[in-house]
Amino acid sequence: MKVSPGALAAELGESGMIERTLLLEEGGAMETALRRAEYQEWPRAEMLADLWRWALWLVMVRGYRAQTTGQRYVLSLARWGAWCAEHGVDYAEAKTEDLDAYMRWLYAGQRLAASSRAVMAVATRSFYAWRSSRRGGRNCAHEVRVPKRPKRMPRKYTHGQLRKLFAAIEETRSAPERIRDRAILLLLYASGIRREELCTLRLADVTIESQRIATLKIRGKGAKERLVAIEGPVVAALGEWLEVRRKDERQAGIVEFFSAVKMRAPLKPEGLERIVKRTAQRAGLSQWGVHMFRITFATQLYDDGVDIERIRTVLGHESIETTRGYIAVANRQRAVRLASHRQHSALGSLPADLPACAKKLEESKR
Repeated sequence: MKVSPGALAAELGESGMIERTLLLEEGGAMETALRRAEYQEWPRAEMLADLWRWALWLVMVRGYRAQTTGQRYVLSLARWGAWCAEHGVDYAEAKTEDLDAYMRWLYAGQRLAASSRAVMAVATRSFYAWRSSRRGGRNCAHEVRVPKRPKRMPRKYTHGQLRKLFAAIEETRSAPERIRDRAILLLLYASGIRREELCTLRLADVTIESQRIATLKIRGKGAKERLVAIEGPVVAALGEWLEVRRKDERQAGIVEFFSAVKMRAPLKPEGLERIVKRTAQRAGLSQWGVHMFRITFATQLYDDGVDIERIRTVLGHESIETTRGYIAVANRQRAVRLASHRQHSALGSLPADLPACAKKLEESKR
């Protein structure tokens, strides 16, 4: 059944409804997910109210305010709620067998990939762990296993692809959009900033110290802040975009650093994706993505001799193992290989390009 506003208000109480209103007023990905959740079928009004309490906890405690992680968690739990309503399962009394049946349904009935099912499993475990500690309910999800995601080699932009990307930006007809898009792509490349981090970057977070050096204060996952230094052409590009903003009256009042050029609104993650896609298609690239800039950034730092712990810090990772997964096939990795003379020794052969005098010397040793 669909939960009426009155039933939800009765479950959340006055203070809970005030917190709900404040969260919805912030907009963004979380608002979209929560509104979608309210329009669907729920087994009981109490579960929707618990979803709201859990979402507020994700925002206030876990720091998922501007992150797509929070949105994906909410949508994942809403899917579990819809399944419970359809199959007559009481979420509060659900058993491990019910969750196992749900995970099998996601695989066989919905054909979801392991990565999507993993998010569903993690979100469900998080919800029931929260509910057990805060509301006193039983935790039926502690034994749910997260599906293993297939490990793929991270993809990076090659030098030639980067040249094509930045050349393609110059084909943008609108000068303000061209200046903005160049600044965005250079910042993605020079800082390894995440998609959501770039879209929530504020004017006050960028400190341009000189014509070639600047510092970014980035608010990352889990409400953690970090400072990232940048230098070179990206600093000049950011300065050009600031000058465009200063002359455009429509940009007044927008605190975010990047905005939609043709309207009075900050740049959204979907808009950022469209900018990268449009530029990549114009450049004739078959593969592209915002995240590929982050992989390229990490890999090139590694090639330049930066130790992996410093790369972890600048990327904002908690675990160094996560950072290792960001290093694509690097030049330093290519240099680690068994020398060919070892193989010739095992085969009893000589290299074809060995000088004649050296061949005689090697043959005399046998």
